Amino acid sequence: MKKETQDLNRPSLINDLTGEVQIVELKGFARNIAEIEWLLAVLALLYVLVIGSAPGTRDMLLGAIAFFAVFIVVFRHLPFFRRDTRMKLAIETWVMLAFITVLLMYTGRIHSPLLNLYLLPVILSALTLGKWTTVLQVALVAACYLFLGEPASKADLITLSYGTQVLTVVVPFLLAAFLTAVFVSDMRAAQKKIRILSETDDLTSLYNMRAFQRLHGREHQKAERYSREYALVVIDIDHLKVVNDTYGHEAGNALIREIAKIIDRVIRTTDIAARFGGDEFIVLLAETAAPEAREVALRLRNSINKMTLDIDKKVIRTSASIGAACYPKDSADINELRRLADHNMYEDKATRQS
Repeated sequence: MKKETQDLNRPSLINDLTGEVQIVELKGFARNIAEIEWLLAVLALLYVLVIGSAPGTRDMLLGAIAFFAVFIVVFRHLPFFRRDTRMKLAIETWVMLAFITVLLMYTGRIHSPLLNLYLLPVILSALTLGKWTTVLQVALVAACYLFLGEPASKADLITLSYGTQVLTVVVPFLLAAFLTAVFVSDMRAAQKKIRILSETDDLTSLYNMRAFQRLHGREHQKAERYSREYALVVIDIDHLKVVNDTYGHEAGNALIREIAKIIDRVIRTTDIAARFGGDEFIVLLAETAAPEAREVALRLRNSINKMTLDIDKKVIRTSASIGAACYPKDSADINELRRLADHNMYEDKATRQS
């Protein structure tokens, strides 16, 4: 089983991406809810104008529709409410529930053809707000149904027949909410798995370069903003081609995996390691000055030099060439810093091989 502790114990790009995806989802859901609210208001208006209502209730319905429309505009466009949050979405679904209840009061109560509109806030809750808020939403629908039902007497509220009648209405809403919540949960689990696969190296389970560049960019911005230092360390496995030619590519892959484990053990949980290329790795040492970066590079070199790998009863040893560059001491440019670390690694390799 590949190592996945990096995703769990470090400032994970996967978790950062999940947060970003959730923000995008909230914005998307907010737009969709606004569209559904306007459609609901238009549907209610068409019902009043086309189907008609009793003379005494027409003005009440038009007033409720006007109030709902004003709520949508105010809640969407006032500066205080512009930020999309789950609480904001919850408030919108509760107001939608109240509006539907008012519509039903003046269009036949529990016999209204609009009764199934209660599915809207229930499904929206299941999609955006989680299972417990959805359970609360279904409970509110049940309470509204009891309010609209108006049994002949209070004693009817505790009769089996009335309870069964309420259940036949509430259970479909509950099932719809459950199925929607299960679908959303499975979809998000699949999305997270896809993100993990897209941001990690298959062989080592370290970050790939796409992920590293994203994290490096964020760390660089923090360093610029808060005047912090950090370092990049590039590691190249010496003589990997010889190992591949002599013992086969599987032996070379085993060597790469072992060195990835060494890197992961040596660096801190706040640092970030990635596979840079076929036989290269890169490490970002957060809030690290040049002297500390040299110490880490030395520990990495010593640990790799001490490593042995048994292949076909033969002991394989290797070494590594290492180069480092520090921000802002060596360069304040993010791309130049990577080039310097890589250049210093090649200088180290040339010096040791000469």
